Amino acid sequence: MKFVSSMALLLKAGLLLLLAARVCPSVTGCNRRLYETVINNFCLEQFQLDMGRLNSGLWCTWPETMEIYEGLTNCTYQLALRMECFWPNRVVDGFFMQIHRSSGVEEQTHTRDALLNLIEGLGDGLLTSSSCPWCSSGEQGSLQV
Repeated sequence: MKFVSSMALLLKAGLLLLLAARVCPSVTGCNRRLYETVINNFCLEQFQLDMGRLNSGLWCTWPETMEIYEGLTNCTYQLALRMECFWPNRVVDGFFMQIHRSSGVEEQTHTRDALLNLIEGLGDGLLTSSSCPWCSSGEQGSLQV
């Protein structure tokens, strides 16, 4: 089953990249809308599959999710390279923010601060308390490192 879904995603990505190559030749540079569509259709889908395979109780455990987030980050980066887009960019920033919004972050009381702590923590390689904004509302602790 995993092989079939991976192959389907690879085929879908190949078709999207082929479309991207035809729609935005290297002379024109980055097509922001197409890049956004491609990362939403390919990177997000793979991320959701990977997170779906993980027990939801482990979603706030950094060692368990780090590889998944690295894969998501790498996906957005590789597609940006192929589509001649700068990386990171506003599309990627919005993409990651949307992932966290759709994961219940907005229901948290300290959403903005928690998300900023997460972004700053990842940038420094450190994760601070309230770095897990998408944890269920009953969990107030820090991301387990």
